[in-house]
Amino acid sequence: MSKLCKVSYKYRKSLVPLLALLLVGCGCARPNFKEFSLARCGLVVQMPSEPKEEIDTALGIMRYTARVGNSTYVVSCNDVSANTDQMLHVAVQNTMDNVGATLDSQMLIELDGNPGCDFEGSTMIGGQHVVVRARAYLAGNRLIQTTVLGVRGQVSAADVATYLASLKLLE
Repeated sequence: MSKLCKVSYKYRKSLVPLLALLLVGCGCARPNFKEFSLARCGLVVQMPSEPKEEIDTALGIMRYTARVGNSTYVVSCNDVSANTDQMLHVAVQNTMDNVGATLDSQMLIELDGNPGCDFEGSTMIGGQHVVVRARAYLAGNRLIQTTVLGVRGQVSAADVATYLASLKLLE
């Protein structure tokens, strides 16, 4: 694993609620993405349904979750003490650890000049092959992450691409 994309315990539990959400319900209809402004995170993103807001004050994480069938779409953000490549590695490793996934690929990306990492992993949950696809960015003193968890064959690559590419930072 690249040095860019290591792990602070503080962020390990940031995706634990996703596991429960992922296994509830099963609808395979294609979602109708709508744009949502998530001002607390300073961003706009397209999501397949109205996101549910959660704030973990202990960890300082704001999380917005939308679920369609067996797929879960999450945006999370939190302030970080330093804008370092180490934080991207933390985000990648914690995402994989929190759902018991194996990292399959990762690559460096940017969003409006801000460093990021696009990564994908996979795991078995409840006897189903689950794909985890995410992007994490450091924008100023904020770590922003978009994540999709979905059962292979039930979440379309086009829907994942639409969601991940839709993230825009507010000025």
